[in-house]
Amino acid sequence: FAGHSYGELVALTAAGRLTPDELVRLSRLRGKLMAEQRPGDPGAMLAVFAPLPDIQNLITEKQLPVVVANKNAPAQTVLSGSTPDIEAAEKAFVGSGVRCTKLAVAAAFHSPLVADAAVPFREALESVPFPAGSVPVFANTTAAEYPVDAVAARDLLGHQLANPVLFAQTVRALTDLGVR
Repeated sequence: FAGHSYGELVALTAAGRLTPDELVRLSRLRGKLMAEQRPGDPGAMLAVFAPLPDIQNLITEKQLPVVVANKNAPAQTVLSGSTPDIEAAEKAFVGSGVRCTKLAVAAAFHSPLVADAAVPFREALESVPFPAGSVPVFANTTAAEYPVDAVAARDLLGHQLANPVLFAQTVRALTDLGVR
């Protein structure tokens, strides 16, 4: 299994690493923590349809204070940042002839703008036993299998919401293992 955000919690539950009750409790908590972000601008996200090196070059050239949040495909990357910074990035990419789409999201997920939610979420995971599962689950922030060690698994899941998603690399890793 591989997951993304809430899907990662579902995958961990399907694999027996979390119970259904833990899934519900953690999903609610994660949503609550994300909704309770610091006051002000929650940020935004922008899907950019170009190779990552081209995107990074334009970010550097235009000095855009945005972060890579999701590496979804060889020619699709999602950026996170403050709403004005994402709007500036959108203008820069469109001005350079690069197709992009502002995403309808509540915040700048997988970025430092939501990092405040990671600490209490990780603390809540202390009560979760995190047993070894029945099947491997690949973390979307490492493109590798969740560690068997409960503490390491809690750390990985606890900080997942503030770290970039490596979706394309995760799919590649699963494909290399024969998953179709």
